[in-house]
Amino acid sequence: MNIPPTAATPTPVAVPAPVPAPAAPTPEAPSLVAVTAAYLAIGSALATDQAASAAQIDTLTRAAAALGEAGGGPLAREAAQAAEKLRGVDLAGQRRAWRRVGEAVIRLAEARTPETPLHVFRCEMFPGRWLQADETVRNPFYGNQMLRCGERVLVLRRDTGEAR
Repeated sequence: MNIPPTAATPTPVAVPAPVPAPAAPTPEAPSLVAVTAAYLAIGSALATDQAASAAQIDTLTRAAAALGEAGGGPLAREAAQAAEKLRGVDLAGQRRAWRRVGEAVIRLAEARTPETPLHVFRCEMFPGRWLQADETVRNPFYGNQMLRCGERVLVLRRDTGEAR
């Protein structure tokens, strides 16, 4: 027997999902896009209380090293070295190491000016900065404990050829 819905029937509410990081390009094409895509994927994992996988760390390390060898200079090599510190540690250890990775990738993005906007955030509780592809704060240092803790301090974009 079918009973028609009444006014008292609750309507399901859709909860927006976090914006996924863009898929990382293959490491064969050294570029800032490859480095930032790999970085953003790990940042998303940390913000959702997941440790970065070995594959994610490999992707970031290879992309940054390839960019360094292709003319990206010491900033790209520094990002690759910082990413290596994410290996073999738990989530808390990765979050501590993420500060150095973030600073290296931010400096690299500032020097090379990204084609798509990258938002730089800062957390007062954990003195560190990180990049995101969008404006919604998702703190990788604290994850769900303090997901919205932080403020956007800079937008890096190519449209004017300068950082803002």
